[in-house]
Amino acid sequence: MIGRGLFAELKAKGSIDALAFYARRARRIVPMSVLVAVVVLVFWAANASPLCFALFERPWVNDSVPRSAIASVAAVSNLWQWLLGNRYNVSDSTSPFAHYWSLGVEEQFYLVVPVLLVLMLVLLRRARLVAVVLGVLTAASFGWSIWLSGHDVVRAFYDPLSRGWEIGVGATLAAVVVLYGIHIPPLIGRLSAGAGTLAIVAFMVLAPLEAWPSWWALIPVDGTALVIVGGTGLATGWWGWPPIQRLGGWSYGRYLYLYLYLYLYLYLYLYLWHWPALLVLPLVLEREATLGERVLAEVAAAGLAAITHYLVEAPGRRIGIGTRRRQVVVLLGAAGAIAAVMGLAVGISVFVQRGLPNPVLAVLPSQIAGTPEPQPPIPPPRRGRPLPTCYPPGFVPR
Repeated sequence: MIGRGLFAELKAKGSIDALAFYARRARRIVPMSVLVAVVVLVFWAANASPLCFALFERPWVNDSVPRSAIASVAAVSNLWQWLLGNRYNVSDSTSPFAHYWSLGVEEQFYLVVPVLLVLMLVLLRRARLVAVVLGVLTAASFGWSIWLSGHDVVRAFYDPLSRGWEIGVGATLAAVVVLYGIHIPPLIGRLSAGAGTLAIVAFMVLAPLEAWPSWWALIPVDGTALVIVGGTGLATGWWGWPPIQRLGGWSYGRYLYLYLYLYLYLYLYLYLWHWPALLVLPLVLEREATLGERVLAEVAAAGLAAITHYLVEAPGRRIGIGTRRRQVVVLLGAAGAIAAVMGLAVGISVFVQRGLPNPVLAVLPSQIAGTPEPQPPIPPPRRGRPLPTCYPPGFVPR
């Protein structure tokens, strides 16, 4: 979708307005990303405070949460998780920002691609050659991903160069369709969409998570590409069913694990809420959540996604960016919001490390530290020559 808009602009104008593109992406992504980060940070601060321990005796202690929040809103969460050596949804991560890794890969792609396309156009001087070079770069990224998957699984999971081919397939497809003006016959389109859907469903059933991305990633990526080829950018058949369209509009706030909805704006609003909801659930229940409780948490995340979609994301998308001044204002506002979240994360980290004022500790000392057991008095030291601290073997002091 993003690639099609860029290549349509490239074909019509011979260039790309990078500033307008960045303003559109900031208007779309930053509001929800910042909102979820603030909610999670405040919740973490409340649960990690001495007051929470005094009332519930179950603080949420994870010193990396503020730093993870900073990395997440700065669009480098994937690099931060790579540095920590975590695997999202594989290791028992306790970070409520672990799922921001894919948003980081996406935003890094958005940052680089407009500049890369302009450079390729300047060097190649023919728009159609851009699709060829983009396909070569995508193939190189796939080869790098396969090699990394056999040598460094964590890096292969988070490295934007090893993940770039997954986005590059869609971008190359958009370049071919737009720049070469290819039209897909209706029968071929239906067959392609059906085959892509079957491939995605098969992946959901069969694919292992231990060796990822590796060759297994070809199934959902190529399946999604086939679905896109079936519609060439238009929702046809059951893909145009209004509930599916609406679900695609909400899908950024909670992750459904259904890659087929990538064609219908999967990556929108159901994504960001799902992981914090699942992570908070055991803290509230003070035990492992059952399957039914996890489903209820997902339903709650869907409700939050729907509410924030209408109250935050939809109004943000109506902000005009038709002039250079408006574009600069949007970008500066996004940068200011990100900086504010970073400052909040630092402040909350200091607050939690220093704890609450002493009166709170004085009011509930037994709940915070427990009632101390009486200790026997310490006998006075013996007079005379002090005994050595270490005795030779077999020596018994008198």
